[in-house]
Amino acid sequence: MRAMRLLFVCTANAIRSPMAEMIAKHVLAKGLGVAVEGLPAAGWVIESAGVDAFSGSGMVPEAEAALRELGVEPGAHRRRSVTLAMLGVAERIYGMGRAHVEMLRAWAPHVEDRIALLDPVRDVEDPVGRGLEAHRRTAEQIRKAVERILAECQRFQA
Repeated sequence: MRAMRLLFVCTANAIRSPMAEMIAKHVLAKGLGVAVEGLPAAGWVIESAGVDAFSGSGMVPEAEAALRELGVEPGAHRRRSVTLAMLGVAERIYGMGRAHVEMLRAWAPHVEDRIALLDPVRDVEDPVGRGLEAHRRTAEQIRKAVERILAECQRFQA
């Protein structure tokens, strides 16, 4: 069975895209009745990356705290830059903002039909440097958007 690959993309891969990755993994694992580690065996690969990420360091502490408040384990995330290879294998690619979507479509026009905004109503707020409350709002916006896209995905079984 070929895995459904989702890729979430923001700027630095330090807040928004890893939040989306961890929330998606949590929601899918719960819905499928498997551990997060069991998602690949259940047919799901969920990843995140940044268009301007410094590889190696983790999520910012406020992002981790906001995830924990949602009941989501942040895991051992390490920032990484998006690559053409990642874009080529992802079945769905979600940018956190219009600028991310435009940049990704310019980099990889051959997959532009797989690229969309995570929240089609508005860009996901970048809470960098604005404290825990801003990170909470961002996490909640991401949670709602992730739940919507997973519910729309034909392979997701609630």
